[in-house]
Amino acid sequence: MEDYLSDAWKSFKNYFTQTDFGNFEFWLFCLAAIFSMWLLSVLLIKFAPKELTGGRSKQVLRIHKFLILSANILAAILIGIIAYFSSTNYFSHHSHQLIFLIVLLFFFGMASVFLYKLMKLQSAVNAKEIINIPYTKYGEEVNFKHTKKIYSKIKFYWFIPIAGFLLYFILPKEGNNHISIVFDNSGSMAENVQDANISFLERGKELIEEVFSHLSNHEQIVFTVFDNTKQNKSSLQEIINSQAGDLSARTSVFTSPSEAIDYIKSVSSEGLSPIFEGIWQNYLGSKDIIAEDQKRKFILISDCNDNINLTASGDIFFCNNTDFNSIFPPETIYILEVSGNYEEGSLEANQQGFLNSAESCGYEILNAGAGSDYKNSINSVLKEFLSEKYLIFWSFIIYIFSVIFIIIINPRRV
Repeated sequence: MEDYLSDAWKSFKNYFTQTDFGNFEFWLFCLAAIFSMWLLSVLLIKFAPKELTGGRSKQVLRIHKFLILSANILAAILIGIIAYFSSTNYFSHHSHQLIFLIVLLFFFGMASVFLYKLMKLQSAVNAKEIINIPYTKYGEEVNFKHTKKIYSKIKFYWFIPIAGFLLYFILPKEGNNHISIVFDNSGSMAENVQDANISFLERGKELIEEVFSHLSNHEQIVFTVFDNTKQNKSSLQEIINSQAGDLSARTSVFTSPSEAIDYIKSVSSEGLSPIFEGIWQNYLGSKDIIAEDQKRKFILISDCNDNINLTASGDIFFCNNTDFNSIFPPETIYILEVSGNYEEGSLEANQQGFLNSAESCGYEILNAGAGSDYKNSINSVLKEFLSEKYLIFWSFIIYIFSVIFIIIINPRRV
């Protein structure tokens, strides 16, 4: 629970940093919210039968009542939209979370304010503005009881937004994507990131955990690290001809990000860099479980300094292997080069051969040499798979505060 609240608070702060307050869409959405509340209220006041507000009700009561009703109806619709967008990963491409929260706060705030203003008319003098009851001692008592019932009924309007929250739990969530990650845990990954006092390995673990915490709970993750207890292969053909158990890599399959996060925490650096063996091992672990229509991403996080020198051996990458290419086409493969040598153009021989071959296959190579580049590259690759888990939480917090307020305020007998 503590971790969830901590992540929720981080997300809330990110809403502010990601929002462009100078964007025309931001202000257009806010103005549209105000207009929609005004329009719905006018339609209800004009066309709703007077029986809905009671035969003795005056226009001021009808206006306040329908303003409150309109605000709660629109809040329910907005929460429903948030639920739908959260289920379809809309917010992975659009940073509109803060706009939704501001408009939701506006709806609940206006509903609470109008109820409070209505209750301020409870005095014997002002009661004549609410209902048609003669000003007598008896009439005042009848007025108080009658208007108190009206206020109690109006408070039931706050049940309407619950429909939006229920929709969040009913709608199926986007997920069941396939994510393959080969994570270089060789000795060279123990070196520190260029602009931080933390190793590439530990920084990578932190960032993967952070990104995975925003994935749907139903993702399929195949995670591979190196295992230097076996004899390293000397060519790609030898790797292709090997069985999974003969390769210098370990692959684990997870059906939820939380399981993968628990495993990632235990990964430590060791030995050499049999990167190609790790890639092929991940392919062998993925090919029998990946569905034909399943969205997929293959991510290599490494300094790309493989034991095999492709330039010297004359080998090529796996993209010319029909079986490998059918599971992981070039557009699904991303290489995060963490040493920074690729960006700086100071590659070692093995790195040069590895990355030149990857480029010839059409794989996307991302610079992850600096701390910010490292984070941005992981986020950019998995962005379309990220779900918004915390916007509905903050929507519920706003709703709860509004409910508490209307429970606390009650009409006073004057």
